[in-house]
Amino acid sequence: MELHREQQLDPQFADEVAAIRRRLGERELISVRLAAASNAATHLKSAGQTMHVIGHLIGDGRVSGTSTRGNGDDALVGVAVLLQIAAELLDTSSELLCGTRHYAGAALLRQVVEVEYLTWAFANEERDAAAWLNSTHDERMRLFSPKRLRGVSDGRFRSEDYQHHCEQGGHPVPRAIPLLGQSDSSVAQMLMLDLMLHCWRITDNVLSWAERTELDGRTAGKLLATQQVFAQWGQEDPLYQWALSAPLAP
Repeated sequence: MELHREQQLDPQFADEVAAIRRRLGERELISVRLAAASNAATHLKSAGQTMHVIGHLIGDGRVSGTSTRGNGDDALVGVAVLLQIAAELLDTSSELLCGTRHYAGAALLRQVVEVEYLTWAFANEERDAAAWLNSTHDERMRLFSPKRLRGVSDGRFRSEDYQHHCEQGGHPVPRAIPLLGQSDSSVAQMLMLDLMLHCWRITDNVLSWAERTELDGRTAGKLLATQQVFAQWGQEDPLYQWALSAPLAP
């Protein structure tokens, strides 16, 4: 998401944009977002770690020889790994975006987008988590790359959105220069809102995937607690609804 520059807007929208910028930069709201991100990351990490242990110990993969990694359930371990990745990215990116290192926070956000792609593909049976865990580089390029996953998403994931993240710190390109140094906090907070929404959807995706597995109650409870953290944030942050439909810049 990105706010258009005021000079690009019809004058009737200039006041609205200015008001949104002010709310984005309010320290109280930044603190609300950062606290929610930290809390959600803690739950996601704990869920991922618990799931990882269970997936390694329980299942027939080790006995049957179907797991080349010695796991009981490679699919469970694969999703567990993605949860732990998402947790670290959320925790670190949020600290960077709410601090003074906005470019670095934006760079991590692109990986969050890719985690969402993968968890969506697993939840909708477009791809297999065990196959991803055991994939070679060539297999990942052929089956699990962002481009391939967009191709099976029926329009859910757009190349324009992904390109936006690549241009906003995801790759070293000139357009991301404004994120360097003491950049505008409102720009970083737009990315922060986006980060929260992506991680919320990752949580939803994993819970949807878990409906087809025998996920233990403890892990499911941690994922539900993560959902509750995001839901509470959505109620407390007046810009949540705006973020759901905020357009990309042309």
